Amino acid sequence: MHSIPCGLLYSLKKLPRKWAPSVSNEVRNGPCSRSYQSTDKTPQEHFTSPKKTKFDLDQASNDTDESDSKPQMEIEHETDGANASSRHENDNHLKGVNVCQSDGMSCHEEETDAKLGQIRMLCMILNNNTYLLLLLSTIGAVSFIMSFATILPDYLVNRGMTLEESTRIFVIATVGNIPARFITCWLLYKNIASSIMIFNLSGLIGATLALLYPYFVSTSMLILLSFMIFLASGLGLSVFCVTFLEIFENRLYSCALGFAMTFSGLGLPVSGYIISVLKDRYESYVPCYYFLALFCCFTIVPSLIHALVTKWKRNTNSVV
Repeated sequence: MHSIPCGLLYSLKKLPRKWAPSVSNEVRNGPCSRSYQSTDKTPQEHFTSPKKTKFDLDQASNDTDESDSKPQMEIEHETDGANASSRHENDNHLKGVNVCQSDGMSCHEEETDAKLGQIRMLCMILNNNTYLLLLLSTIGAVSFIMSFATILPDYLVNRGMTLEESTRIFVIATVGNIPARFITCWLLYKNIASSIMIFNLSGLIGATLALLYPYFVSTSMLILLSFMIFLASGLGLSVFCVTFLEIFENRLYSCALGFAMTFSGLGLPVSGYIISVLKDRYESYVPCYYFLALFCCFTIVPSLIHALVTKWKRNTNSVV
């Protein structure tokens, strides 16, 4: 009695194995058996999953090759683009270097041309006899008026005047420069005299008055004489820049004026040194006044004579 239920149960237990599909040794020993062992799937679930055929493997390998080749093509494309951009940058850099070099050469050529132009203008200026004589008179006139104004207070103190009196005389004398500007404008406006004539005559008058300066003793005469000397010097200095316009055109004016001012400034240290030597040797400013007056006269007379001769020739030609 007890054997019947046991046999029935045993037969039911064996039933699924009979009805289950047969499994070959290739499947058991192949990858499927390994996947079956490594997963939690039942045999039915495992064998009912789709198998990878040879076509599927070939398709997968092709996809893999395409996926591998696609990044490779993109990398090659990016590399070509980077190389092209680097070549473009190098070309632009070389073009920039060439442009900079050409600009540098052009700038150097322009500087050379400018220097050559200045040298040519200077040669044209120095070949003018009127300018050379005027340059000589400028050196004498500027040295005279600057040195005279410098030593005047000390000279008056050595004559026995107080510092206040010498300062008063100097201040009154310098006022003569103010009306000199108006007189010069009136002379030029009325065309009474040219600027070169005004410059030379004013310097000559001032130098002549300086020769008489040591012979006056009274304060009133010293004030009057100092005022006249500064008035004459003011006439010359007010037309100093205009004189060069009568000789040269506007293109050469700046170079001529700068060259004259440079040389007139170089005459000041020379005259100052000579004045100091004369003062130390004779212990008086009287020889210094003689030196300044004679130096101014000798430098102005040639230019004055040349201006008078030129004016006489011009008037003669106009009459003829």
